[in-house]
Amino acid sequence: MTASSPTDPWAMSDDQLKAIVEEDRLRAARARRWLVASALAGCAGLTAVALFRTPSAAQSQPMFVCAAFLLVVAVAAPLAVMAAHRARRRRWSQRQRECKELGAIVSAIRNRTLAGLISFNFRLMDRFVAVALS
Repeated sequence: MTASSPTDPWAMSDDQLKAIVEEDRLRAARARRWLVASALAGCAGLTAVALFRTPSAAQSQPMFVCAAFLLVVAVAAPLAVMAAHRARRRRWSQRQRECKELGAIVSAIRNRTLAGLISFNFRLMDRFVAVALS
């Protein structure tokens, strides 16, 4: 299937799917870089304040704990962002397969009213899933 036809307005081409997945991958990569940079900057800042500006060890301990937490975030957050991207990619691919299958089913139905209802129901459920996942 290279392009949507009037009988399956919910469908998209394989090129459109690739463009959507690539755009999401780039957005996830930007988010990952931003999270790592922010967490590492916070970790470095807290460590510097704890080492050079805090007069007592009792005051610097919470800063070291927060810095350690930010270091863990710098490692874990990018993994979570990319896992979410992979889940969205799988969902888009699954949706593409379902659209192709439904297009074949709807085109085989002789009763146009029933075919329209099936198409309408699929689009509503697809929107529901998209909202639920977002």
